[in-house]
Amino acid sequence: MKNERSITIVFPVLNNYNIEIVVAKDVAKAHNERDDVYGPYSGHFAALHSHNGLGNACIVFPKSGTSLVDVVHECFHGVRAMMEWAGIEDEEAAAYHLGYLTKQVYDFVCARSKRSRRR
Repeated sequence: MKNERSITIVFPVLNNYNIEIVVAKDVAKAHNERDDVYGPYSGHFAALHSHNGLGNACIVFPKSGTSLVDVVHECFHGVRAMMEWAGIEDEEAAAYHLGYLTKQVYDFVCARSKRSRRR
C-alpha cells in the first residue's frame, strides 16, 4: 500500500502463525484496508494489534514517533494472542517469543528512521 511498509514474521514452531508488521503514515487507514483479514477495529489509537483467531495477526505502527515502549506494548498483545491461539500457558515460552518478536519488530520499525536521520 502507498505510504506504508510491511514485513511478515512467521513462527514455524507454532504452525506458521504469522504477524504482519506495518509502519504507516495513517495507522487507522492501514488497518481499515486489512479489516477483511483481521477484522474491524474501531477507536482512537496511536498503534494497534489485532488478530483473526486463525493464526494471523497484524500490528500497525505510525511512521514517526514509535518508541521502544510502543513496540514492546504491541508485541506483548501479539504474543499473548498467539499463545492463547496455540493453547500454550508456559510463561517461559511466552517470554522467549516476546523477546524474539520485539527484536524483529524494533529492528524493522527503526531501520528507516535511522537512515532518515543520517541524511
